[in-house]
Amino acid sequence: MIDQYLRDRAALAGVVVLVDVRRGPESLEASLIQYLQEIREPAIPYLFVATKVDKLPAAQLKPRLDALRKTTPGRIIGFSAKTGLGREELWKQLLEAIPASNRQKACL
Repeated sequence: MIDQYLRDRAALAGVVVLVDVRRGPESLEASLIQYLQEIREPAIPYLFVATKVDKLPAAQLKPRLDALRKTTPGRIIGFSAKTGLGREELWKQLLEAIPASNRQKACL
């Protein structure tokens, strides 16, 4: 069911891939990215969101995000649902991904 949606949904502006900041992308996420790049032309854009950043001590967070950025294709945003860290950056990226003609509909 998801395959058909990803292939045929013309309005799909991108995919957000959630990864635990402590583990990073695993084989399932890597397979998903490869799939998104192959199923249609142009490839479906994606954004990695490293969740649970509140679980790491402050001294470990920046080095961990930097390491993820070096080893992960595409953009990574650190995010915490608990503290709200990264919320504004995530919203900014999501809104930029939506074509201007569809933004008002998407924000309703």
